[in-house]
Amino acid sequence: MVIDLPALLNIRQELATAGKTVVFTNGCFDILHRGHVDYLQAAKALGDVLIVGVNSDASVRRLKGEYRPIVPQADRAFILAALKPVDYVILFEEDTPAELIRNIVPDVLVKGGDYPIDQIVGREIVWQHGGEVKTIPLTAGRATTNIIEKIRHIYHSTEGGRMSYFATIESLVKQGTIESVLKRGSTNKEAIKALQQLLFQLGFGNELNWDKYGADGDYGGSSTAAVKAFAAKNGISASGEVVTTTIGQKLLDRYAILDDLRHLKSAIDKGKVEAFLYRGSPHKEAVVALQTLLNELGYGEELNWDKYGADGSYGGSSTAAVKAFAAKEGFSSDGTKVTAAMAQRIVDKLSTYYGDGWEGSEVAVRSGSGDLTIKEYTRRGRQRVCISDGSVEKEFVKFKKGVYTYGNQKAIDVVNANRSQLTQLGLTDSALNVMVAVSENEGNLDAINTWDNSFMTFGMFQWTVGARNDPGELPALVKKIKDKDAAVFQTYFGQHGLDVVNTDAISGYFTLNGHKIGSASEKERFRTYEWAFYFWKSGQDPLVQMIEIQHAMSRIDTFYRAPAYKVKGYFIADLVTSEYGVGLLLDNHVNRPGYVKGCLEEALKQTGLSNPAGWGTAEERQLIEAYLKIRETYGRYPMTHASKRAAVTKKYLDNGTISDERHSFQW
Repeated sequence: MVIDLPALLNIRQELATAGKTVVFTNGCFDILHRGHVDYLQAAKALGDVLIVGVNSDASVRRLKGEYRPIVPQADRAFILAALKPVDYVILFEEDTPAELIRNIVPDVLVKGGDYPIDQIVGREIVWQHGGEVKTIPLTAGRATTNIIEKIRHIYHSTEGGRMSYFATIESLVKQGTIESVLKRGSTNKEAIKALQQLLFQLGFGNELNWDKYGADGDYGGSSTAAVKAFAAKNGISASGEVVTTTIGQKLLDRYAILDDLRHLKSAIDKGKVEAFLYRGSPHKEAVVALQTLLNELGYGEELNWDKYGADGSYGGSSTAAVKAFAAKEGFSSDGTKVTAAMAQRIVDKLSTYYGDGWEGSEVAVRSGSGDLTIKEYTRRGRQRVCISDGSVEKEFVKFKKGVYTYGNQKAIDVVNANRSQLTQLGLTDSALNVMVAVSENEGNLDAINTWDNSFMTFGMFQWTVGARNDPGELPALVKKIKDKDAAVFQTYFGQHGLDVVNTDAISGYFTLNGHKIGSASEKERFRTYEWAFYFWKSGQDPLVQMIEIQHAMSRIDTFYRAPAYKVKGYFIADLVTSEYGVGLLLDNHVNRPGYVKGCLEEALKQTGLSNPAGWGTAEERQLIEAYLKIRETYGRYPMTHASKRAAVTKKYLDNGTISDERHSFQW
């Protein structure tokens, strides 16, 4: 029975008179599942009557974010009241049931096993009246958040949560139902629309008669013609009246490399192939596209694909693959760079599998997502996404699973304009000098990348949420923002349900709507357009920018006096004490953190230096000179553009911004 407070208080008095044991528990109970039922059965077993307090919609929204609850309060209360273990259900508007418990005074207060007893709201009230407070173990693997995450994963789309056309076709292929769903005359309009959208992206707009019909959900003559044309392009004999499993899988395969093909074609059109594609290139997106396309052409063995995949590093394996491709296609090349002619050959060989419009259209597609307006379109051969919240808008480049932008907020400008405020954040003038020298080699303060294996990358040092199930440095940055200014944190992150947990000064985890985001599957939600925009927008805020710089400099703490980085028994802080030297090491640590210690060990060995307590500036300069040569070739994947990066740092030594005098670095 769903009941209000006055009626419940009358019943409570009657139950007390009758000597009945009243059990109380509470929760949101949004999307009821087996774990809830198991829990309520166990709670009822602790007494005679079970009362369940249910958070109102407004309360759930405050606790779990603007997109919750999924199920409205009236429905949640009605469903709970229909369960056998539940005797009474009462809604409450507050964030906690403290006031409700104070009125009811249950004999037994129960919560799930994820709550420590000393954190259960209302415990003191119950104890004061001689009652008991208990916890019940939760059913493993059963949680509303998990259900929502599974739905989001299956129906994931960066277009505001609608099931993406790729995911729709992929699901039909995996389920083995594609041939019964995607055929001429089918009434499954949503699946047909997904097919039409996919075929349009693959370049078959003419066959679909797109300008007239678009994605109308009708599998008629135009869809039949498009399916037949795609099949023919891919060596499959078909009438087009049904999408077979073979055709469906080929659609997915071709779409999977479409971004890569467009990326390479864009580089050709802009005359940027040789500027992007060479051994040691820092242009990760371009290298990933090249590797993906070469693997598609059959050079996976040379790429060592099973081990490295498309890792964005143009090293030995990519060199071997490019060399093999060149030899087969009649180009003279040692594989260390890709020419425009070679890139065009790659595009020519693969574009034959697509329709005439595969490079994309200039027509924009608009979609709404919460408080944002999202516009998707193709410009200069690249898929782009423009996101606006009504006050600002930003264009991102769509690539693979997400988007990216290099941003335009430069750290050096922020340092030069805000020195006094930055010193108030604890940074010395010496540290700021080092930041100026290093920042030119790093990313912009509002740079975003949501397409690679780290899910979300933000800021000048490319802080991430952490690969796989690992903690990331980005939560540590957000924690610093929260600690410094709660209002700023709320503006960019808190109002969207984001918070941090298990986070120290270096790394940690995010929570979304109170749920810890620890697994790779959960981190996938940071690839959405919304989160790219929210983080980018935060990068426009002066306070966030200054905290980024503070956070960047705190990276020094991870190696400068860290026992794990000791070199021949000495802290790095004993060996390198100049602003110039520290700047070089910080630059190295951002690019190849695992190489700093080894490079210094080799430098000590080559120079024969020891006992740094007796060093002067000459000895440190000798060590740094040796170190710079070593880091150019050290390790399996040497530091990217080591000499060029060093030259940038030295520019600031030459102009007097930083010093190479021993003990000039003050930290």
